[in-house]
Amino acid sequence: MTNLPLTTATVLFSSLWSVSTSAEAANHLYGLINIALEQSTPSSALEHKISSKASRFGIKGERQLEHKVIINYKIEYGVNLNGERTSLREHIVLLNTEHGNIKLGYSNTPFKLSQGKVDIFNDVVDMKLLLPGDNVTELLHYQSPTFDNWRLNIAYIANGNDQYETHATSSSLQYQNDNLYFAIAYENGVTEQELIRVSTSYNYDAWQLGYLYQAQLNNNLGNRKNSGHLISASYKLNSALFKGQYISSSYTSGNKGFYGISGVPMHSITLGLDYSLQQHTTWYSYFAYGRSDDTNQVSDNDKRTIIGMGLKTLF
Repeated sequence: MTNLPLTTATVLFSSLWSVSTSAEAANHLYGLINIALEQSTPSSALEHKISSKASRFGIKGERQLEHKVIINYKIEYGVNLNGERTSLREHIVLLNTEHGNIKLGYSNTPFKLSQGKVDIFNDVVDMKLLLPGDNVTELLHYQSPTFDNWRLNIAYIANGNDQYETHATSSSLQYQNDNLYFAIAYENGVTEQELIRVSTSYNYDAWQLGYLYQAQLNNNLGNRKNSGHLISASYKLNSALFKGQYISSSYTSGNKGFYGISGVPMHSITLGLDYSLQQHTTWYSYFAYGRSDDTNQVSDNDKRTIIGMGLKTLF
C-alpha cells in the first residue's frame, strides 16, 4: 500500500472536499474507528497491545451524467494507531450504466470480494492470516447487470505494479437472494499463484452459516499445491451476536500468518461476542487459538492464544 504522512492526507482530503462540494456533487465523508486491546500468549511470553483493526476514513460521492449514467468516486485511507502515517486502501472511479458497471483504480479484486460475509471476523481476526487472496491492486473491473440473481465480475490487472511479473486476472460469478449467497472465483498471477475459491452463506431466522473452500491450481513458487477452508456460524439474540469460526490452511505463501506462527498445516478457531450499543457503535470481544501441525518443526512458536476486546464506531 502507498503510505502518506497524516498531515499530507488531511490536506489532500480538505482540497478534495472543497473542490467536490463546489461542483455540486453528492459527497459523503465517512469512516470507521476500530480499536482493540489484545493479550497474546505464546508458549514463552505474555504480550499486551492496543491496535487499530482496519480503522479508516474516506470520501465518496456520485454525479449524474447523461443517458442514465452515474459516475461514482471514492478515495479511502487506513489509519495507523500511532497517527503518524496513513495507507491507501482504495481510490476508484466507477461508471454505473444499465449495461453494467466499469470500475477503474486501486481496489479489491473480484476474488477477494467473492468471500461475501463468510468471514465473520473480518478486520479483527481476518481470514487473510491463513488464506491468500486478500488482494488490493490497480485494476480495470467490469461488473455485469444482475440476471435472475446472478452477476459476473471480470478484472484485468496490469503489470505497472512491480508485484506482478505478467498481466493478472481476477473474476467471480455471484448469486444472491434473500437468504442464500453463493460465489465461485478464479484468480491467476496476482500472488504468483492460480487460485479458485467457492464461498457460500445461508441466513435462517437468527442464524447465519458460512463455508469457504479455496485451492491452488498451479503456482510459480516451486512448492506443492495448497488448499484451505473456512466454516463460520453466528446467532443474533436481541443486541448480541454470538460468533464462531474455524480455518484450516496448508498455504505457505500469499497469507499473513497467524500472529507469527510458522509451519503448515495451520488451524485456527475463533469465538466472539458483538454487542450493539447503538446503530453505529459496537463493543466486541473475542478468543482465538491458532496452531501449526508441522511435525518437522522443532519450535515453541507453533501455537498462539489471543484474547481481545474492542470498540468500533462508524461515522
